[in-house]
Amino acid sequence: MNARDIRRYEMLVRVRDFGSAQSDLFPASTLGGQAFATVAASVAAVSQHVAAALSGHSSVARTSKAVAAREQDAGEETSAAARAAFETAMDEALAAVQRLDAIVVNRLRHDRATLAVWKPTTPGVAAPVPVLAAFGRTRRRRHMSVVRRG
Repeated sequence: MNARDIRRYEMLVRVRDFGSAQSDLFPASTLGGQAFATVAASVAAVSQHVAAALSGHSSVARTSKAVAAREQDAGEETSAAARAAFETAMDEALAAVQRLDAIVVNRLRHDRATLAVWKPTTPGVAAPVPVLAAFGRTRRRRHMSVVRRG
């Protein structure tokens, strides 16, 4: 995991914890409850990937060089699959957080105190490019000022 992955994972943990604390507002049968369940499942999956990666690194360190070389070759193949599974879990969770941002803001529009707790939980949740493209925007526009010389 790189620094960006760690920040995203920490945000997902905060979202999961918020969902647990506010479970009475977002029952499991609602869209919000289902999205919080998706985030919780993704956090669990990502935690397993991190634990597996850390245990793999420590076991290689304890083995002999010859065995470590064979494990590294096998590990490279499984590493790509593990990274793909990690990315899938993160993508699903981040999509759920985007849905939750609208759901939570709508549900808590009259409860400013709880809404104030939600907003720092999801700093900078930005729509991915495909979502922006659906609204006719594929990239951010740059505004340049024109200086007239006269």
